Amino acid sequence: MQLPSIGLGLLIAAAAFAALTSGARAANAGLWDTCNGKDAHAAISACSQILAGKETPENQAVALSNRGHAYHTIGESDRALADLTRAIELNANRAAAFSNRSDVYYSKGDYDRAIADATSAIELDPTDAYTFIRRSGAYDGKGDYDHAITDETRAIELEPTVAIFFNARGMSYADKGEHDRAIADFTQAIELDPSFAYALYRRGVAYSKTGKRDLARVDFEKALQLNPDDERAKTALAEIERTETSPQQKSAGAPAPSSPPPDLGDLQDLGTLD
Repeated sequence: MQLPSIGLGLLIAAAAFAALTSGARAANAGLWDTCNGKDAHAAISACSQILAGKETPENQAVALSNRGHAYHTIGESDRALADLTRAIELNANRAAAFSNRSDVYYSKGDYDRAIADATSAIELDPTDAYTFIRRSGAYDGKGDYDHAITDETRAIELEPTVAIFFNARGMSYADKGEHDRAIADFTQAIELDPSFAYALYRRGVAYSKTGKRDLARVDFEKALQLNPDDERAKTALAEIERTETSPQQKSAGAPAPSSPPPDLGDLQDLGTLD
């Protein structure tokens, strides 16, 4: 299990922005709108201007949190970590700041600190499903799939119509080798979001691992229809075609090997492939 994608960070942060900015009312509303926006470079500039002025500690914490998220979005994790740590020092009661810092630690492979920060965020706000997903990713990174599945299940209970949550749990079940449960979760993710190419790819891998190569082929083909540039799906489909057309397979009449194509999926791809 590898590191989370910026795409996932954007999705989670979108849910967190409202909490981060509640109560923060600066004189320059335009700057605050930009500081809270999705354009990372513009947000960094606006938040920096706000921080250069005279703001309350509460507002400084909000601006630092937003700028920290923006830095993380563009891959400047050290700056992100510094801003989010300072935001927490100014106001230790903001769940979103802990959650966003958890994401930074997660991206750096520091899973223990990621879990600690996510746990702090959950204690402050036990209704934020995305923080449970963040913590589950850190557990998954440590190979603690049972705790990951517990968190993913809680996220699903809180928000049962979010496709990436089912995809995340499906990945954890797949990592445990429970491929039938993984297939069920990937299927639910696809039903919630039929354009979810990565869930189709992951279900195809799970089908391949259970010997259902015809179903795997269908999923890989559908994934490529939705995302023609997905090299993982191309490789997986080519492997199925190679084994099905090999002279040994034809002469023996044996079924295709049950070993799957390389499982290249990871938590980077919970759902938002940019």
